[in-house]
Amino acid sequence: MKRAKVKLKCPNPLFKQWLEEWRDEAIDRNSDLKHVYEKALKSLKKYPLPLSSGKECFVLEYFGPKICSQLDFKLAEYQKKESVLVGTCEIGILENNSSPGTKKEKKEYNFDKEAEKKKIDYVPTTRSSSYAILIALYINHINNKTAEMTKSELLSKAQDFTDTSMFKPQPGSYYTGWNSMSQLVKKQLVEKRGNPPKFCLTIEGLLLAKQLHILHTNSLNEVKNTTVKQSESLKSSTSKVITRKLVLPPKIDCPTPKEMPEVLSLTHPIATNEAEKYRQEPSKYQKDSLIFLPKTFKVILLVDTQETCKGDEIVKELKSLGILVEIRKLSVGDFTWICRNSSNQELVLPYIIERKRLDDLAKSIKDGRFHEQKFRLKQCGIPNCIYLVENYKEHLSLPLQTLLQAATNTQIIDNFTVKFTAGYKESIIYLSHLSSLFNNIFSPPTSIGWCCQMTFPLYTIFLLLATA
Repeated sequence: MKRAKVKLKCPNPLFKQWLEEWRDEAIDRNSDLKHVYEKALKSLKKYPLPLSSGKECFVLEYFGPKICSQLDFKLAEYQKKESVLVGTCEIGILENNSSPGTKKEKKEYNFDKEAEKKKIDYVPTTRSSSYAILIALYINHINNKTAEMTKSELLSKAQDFTDTSMFKPQPGSYYTGWNSMSQLVKKQLVEKRGNPPKFCLTIEGLLLAKQLHILHTNSLNEVKNTTVKQSESLKSSTSKVITRKLVLPPKIDCPTPKEMPEVLSLTHPIATNEAEKYRQEPSKYQKDSLIFLPKTFKVILLVDTQETCKGDEIVKELKSLGILVEIRKLSVGDFTWICRNSSNQELVLPYIIERKRLDDLAKSIKDGRFHEQKFRLKQCGIPNCIYLVENYKEHLSLPLQTLLQAATNTQIIDNFTVKFTAGYKESIIYLSHLSSLFNNIFSPPTSIGWCCQMTFPLYTIFLLLATA
């Protein structure tokens, strides 16, 4: 009896359809773009969550600025044609989900039959500045006898319903969220009155704002619960991963020089003939092996020069916490640890950290550095890669949900440890705690280390432990 296979529906059918169309057109023209669209299509099919814009596709592999802008343009055309609320509803949800108003509601809001029957040609994107202005004006219309609001009142109320700053311009732009008001006035959804000006909803704007408010109130609790659960799961899973990665190996007897190849083979397999070669030519293996005796070495934190380009505050703060720190040019990662003995011989500990602030994470996703840096970290030969993400919610060029999803992918797909901190100060404390932990782990009186060949660009030696 054959097993039944369950085929999951694609969460982004429109994007999938458009990419297939562009790929087929490229095939007809015999253009090399067919490979680009094919790769992007495969990446999209693997992504399990819905995407509300082309901009959010930056988090996926093979999605560059051109494809994302194409998707946004196509989505805008589709939205205008079909009157779709992006990311929150399907075609026709405004007409289907909005319950017909009662007579009392019609009397209270002065809905004309012509206004109710009129087709809505413009629907703002969820949590855009236009969306926020309409919601704020509608709530004011319900709660106050006067439906008018000044600019300052509207700015403060609308900010709660948008991810765009209503007061400050976006990075690289002179426009704030308030610039959307001119579009709403032009589309006759908002009316501007008097001097100093006050703003209120037109009949068409009131109808649209009511439907947006219904969708907003229905999804608000669900969105909050989803965000809280995701943040808690990220924090709990991160702590579990760190705990698992820092567990010491089981105790084994300390090896003698003659036993070295056999003991090494427990962790890094060495062929039997290699052990025989060691007995015949021990000098060859002695060059590639190094032993640090107990209490003969120090654990030192290496900081990349890029982390100190704006000053050496990070080094000063770490030293003030009693951490041994050195600044070096690291070809991969921002922080790593080494052990150094009295002869200035060094072993690299199996931990490396890439530090990202949220705004920098968004930029690296957009320009492609995000995937390139993760690839280099996986190729460096150090098994425990930690992605340190600092909270910084100002001037984000991508939605926060997209950045959280990128961090989740890094932990689950790339098998990195992901650590979130509240800011720069908490990152310093985290580094100091790790340094203290490594001092306790790698410097007990009964510990002995040896090395084997690795591919880390800075060093050709790598530290392993055995305890007796």
